Amino acid sequence: MAGAKKPTRKVAPKSAERSLTTNEQRAVTLLAEVAARASLAARFGKSFGDDRDIYEALGYTKNPSFNDFYAKYVRQEVAKTLIDAPVTACWRKPPRIVESSEKEETPFEAAWNALIKRIPLWSHIGRAEKLARIGNYSVLFLGLSGSADFEQETTGTNELLYLTPFSQKSADILAYETDGSNERFGLPNSYKITMANAHGKDDVKTVHWTRVIHIAEERLESEVLGTPQLESVLNRLQDLDMIVGGGAEMFWRGAFPGWAFSKQADANWEGQSKEELNTEIEKFVHKLTRILKVEGVDVKSLAQQIADPSNMVNVLLDLISAGKRMPKRILTGSERGQLASDQDEKHWADTIQGRQAQHCEPYVLRPLIDRLILVGVLPAPAEEYTVEWPDLQVPNAKEGAEIGKIKSDTIKNYASTPGADVIIPPEVFLRDILGMSEDKVEEIITIIGATVDADLDEIDEAGDQQTDSPVTGTETEG
Repeated sequence: MAGAKKPTRKVAPKSAERSLTTNEQRAVTLLAEVAARASLAARFGKSFGDDRDIYEALGYTKNPSFNDFYAKYVRQEVAKTLIDAPVTACWRKPPRIVESSEKEETPFEAAWNALIKRIPLWSHIGRAEKLARIGNYSVLFLGLSGSADFEQETTGTNELLYLTPFSQKSADILAYETDGSNERFGLPNSYKITMANAHGKDDVKTVHWTRVIHIAEERLESEVLGTPQLESVLNRLQDLDMIVGGGAEMFWRGAFPGWAFSKQADANWEGQSKEELNTEIEKFVHKLTRILKVEGVDVKSLAQQIADPSNMVNVLLDLISAGKRMPKRILTGSERGQLASDQDEKHWADTIQGRQAQHCEPYVLRPLIDRLILVGVLPAPAEEYTVEWPDLQVPNAKEGAEIGKIKSDTIKNYASTPGADVIIPPEVFLRDILGMSEDKVEEIITIIGATVDADLDEIDEAGDQQTDSPVTGTETEG
C-alpha cells in the first residue's frame, strides 16, 4: 500500500557495562605486575635468537613460587642459613624502648616492659621476619581482646592476648586503600587469612588491617611486595644441590668399585646354577656382604672413578656469599660468627646494624609499637619514644684489655705533658680522643673538680695551721 509506514525496528537498549571497582582495578594492576614478572622470567636464559635456553638445559626454575622458596628453606642447609642468620643476628640482643632519659619509669615504658615479659614478642617478630624473607611478605596477626569480628576495625582499649605470624601463602590481600588523599594509599585494607582451628582444620577469616602488621623486605617499586631473599641466588642453590647430590651418588657408585665376572674356560656350573650365582652377586652389590661364594668364575675389580667436588662447591659458596653480602665464613660457620675472622665479624656486624636501622626499626618494630598504641594496648607516650639498639661490636676480653691499656697510656701521656690541657681542654680530650659519652665526661669532670677542691682545702688548712702555731727556737750566745 502506497504511503504506508515501514515498521520501525525496535533496538534493545544497550546494557550498561559494569565498571570495575577500585579494589578490582587494584587487583588487576597487581595481577598485571605478576604477569609482567612472569613474562620477564620466561626470557631468562634465552640466547642466540631463542635457539638456546640455558635455564631449560640446566633445569633452572624460571618463575619460582613461594612453594619453591619454602621447599629450599626447609630442605637445604645454605638456604636456611641465608634466611635465618640475618634475622637471628638482628634480634638476638633486643633493643630498649625508651621514652625519657629520667631513671623513673614512665607509664608507657612500664606498659611496654610488662608486655614483653608476658608475651615472647621478639620470638614472634623473628618468625614473621623469616616468613617475609622466604616470600614477598608476611603478616603478624594481633590477637586482641574485645570484638571477635576480625573483619571490623578494632577500637577502644584492648589487651594483646597473642601474636601469630602468617606467610603470604596463608594471608592473601583482599582490598587496598584507594583514597589518594589517605596516608595509607596503596596499602592493604583487609586480608584473607587461613588459620588452623582447634580441630586442625583450616578456618578462613577476613581480617582488618588494624589487626595486622605487614612485613616486607627489600621493597622496590611496590610498598606491599618485597623481594624473596633466595630469588637472586636460586640458580646457585640448585647448582649446589646438583654438585653435592651428584658427588654423593658418585662416591656411592665409585667408591664401591665395579666388578667383572667372567666364566672360566673349563668351568662346570653343574654345582652352582646361574640363579644361585646371580643371588650371590646381588647380595655382594646391594647388601654389601664381604663374602662372595662362586665357582667357575673369575672376579676382577674395575678401577674407581672419583672426583673431588669441593672446588666447585667453594666456587658456588663464593658466588652465594657475594650475592647476599654475607661473609663466607658466616655462611658456612655458626650464626654468631665465632669461626669468622675479625674482619668478617666487623663486616657482618656493620651489615646487621645497617639492617636494624634501615629495616627492623622503621618497617617492623615502630609500626608494631605505633599500632599497639593506636588500638589501646599501650598508652600514648608523653614524649617521642626512641629505640636503642645494643652495640654489636663490643670487644671481647682480650680486645677490651688491649683497648684499656691504650687508653691508660693515652691518659698518662696527656696528664704528664705540660700545657696539654691548654691546647686540648679535658672535656674535649675525654669526648673526642677517648670517645666517652657526654654523661661520662660530665661525671669525670665533676669528680676531678671535687678532688681538686678537696686538695685545695687541705692546702689551705695546712697553711692556716702553720700561721697560727707559735714560732719556737733557741737564742744564740754571742
